[in-house]
Amino acid sequence: MFENWVFHDVNPVFLQLESKLKCSILSGKLSAGTELPSIRRAAEMLNISSNTVSKAYSYMCREGLVQHTKHGRFTVIYDRVLIKKARTGAAKSLCYAYYFGMNDLGYTKQESDIIIQNFSVKISIPLENTGVSSVF
Repeated sequence: MFENWVFHDVNPVFLQLESKLKCSILSGKLSAGTELPSIRRAAEMLNISSNTVSKAYSYMCREGLVQHTKHGRFTVIYDRVLIKKARTGAAKSLCYAYYFGMNDLGYTKQESDIIIQNFSVKISIPLENTGVSSVF
């Protein structure tokens, strides 16, 4: 589940873990109803502190994407509509960050559109489980 997850020292590890979990849920890599590893097991798998995992799991519960059962287990929520809504919200946040950041640099919306269109032609993103790359 946590294959190839690495953490850097720029941001707190619990925030990085929360972000990775959130992206995994919103992208469908962790599907609705998936049980997350226990706090202790996740800490062992990721080679990080149990407190760090606990804090990240708690944040995910507050965001409403993970639920904590009475038996101490954590699972991805079953509400696919809520997950889809959260995914759309995350995409909008990324767009806002891009356009407001470009505005801070002095670019107009039209100039920002041209820059992102030109950039998107030059990048490729691997398609899941196919070994094929897609160029935007």
